Amino acid sequence: TSMTQSYPLTRSGTFSMNSARCTLSSAAVCLVLFPAYAFAQDDGWSLDPSLDMAVRVVTANLDLRDDDSAISGDAFALLVSPSVRATNGALTLRLRNSTYRIEYLTDDFSDRWQSVTGAEITYETDPKGSFGSFIEYGVNLSTAESSRTEQWQYGAELERRFGSEHRVRLQGSWRERSYDDIAMSDGSGPDIDGEYRYRFAANHYLYLRGSVEDIDSDNARRIFDRQSASIAYQRPLSSDFRIRPQLNYRHTDFTGRLLPEGDFRSDDVIIPELTLLYSPGDWLFSLEGRYLLRDSTDPEFDRDGYRLALEARYEF
Repeated sequence: TSMTQSYPLTRSGTFSMNSARCTLSSAAVCLVLFPAYAFAQDDGWSLDPSLDMAVRVVTANLDLRDDDSAISGDAFALLVSPSVRATNGALTLRLRNSTYRIEYLTDDFSDRWQSVTGAEITYETDPKGSFGSFIEYGVNLSTAESSRTEQWQYGAELERRFGSEHRVRLQGSWRERSYDDIAMSDGSGPDIDGEYRYRFAANHYLYLRGSVEDIDSDNARRIFDRQSASIAYQRPLSSDFRIRPQLNYRHTDFTGRLLPEGDFRSDDVIIPELTLLYSPGDWLFSLEGRYLLRDSTDPEFDRDGYRLALEARYEF
């Protein structure tokens, strides 16, 4: 769905409530970080709190809404990600939050908050594999079917490594969504993802990813199904510099969004992108350029666009 529009609120007080939820979610995880070491000596547990902060500057004339960095127009964004990890032998527990604030540089779009808070548990079955489960709660998310979505997501992940070169990950999850629309509608559905990674050497990888997902809803405009695939290649240029070209493909059917001709909206999107990464010490700088080639049965969305993004990230 197009990002070239503003996102007016339809529920009184939603924005202030969402911003408060985002702030409280991040603060709750931060509160865990400071007393964490007090418990590190008990029963063999070791605790590792961390905090990532990032600033991103973006210029774009088209983007996809189901992207955690979905921005159309000129904007800057601040990302704060506290987390704490507890490890005891083969068992790892993690509590995390990512809170994201987007400030647009023009009045054409509405500034926004979004936040995801999650907990996960991972068990290392042997040195070559692991199994994990997770739960996440997201506020004010930008998803394929709505610009403002509240979501609970529950899932499991299986990882297996074959030698030092091959790694396979499979993840399945179920999502329960509610939307900020006049009808206060809901939706739900599965998401199945798979990834294969081949390691050539340090920081030198090939990635193949694929996913299938769908959402069913009592509101026909929120119903969709999608198939996605991508290939990425990361190569080091020096000890601190890396380059990563990537090609993405997404096919999405919005079967409840009927067109005047009687057909429903269907989108095919091809996204070539190129990212340069520079990582001196605890810093990570990235420059990303992408071009979106979108073919849609709905003429309103049958157009192409670009996005350029510069990000600086620091891990405390």
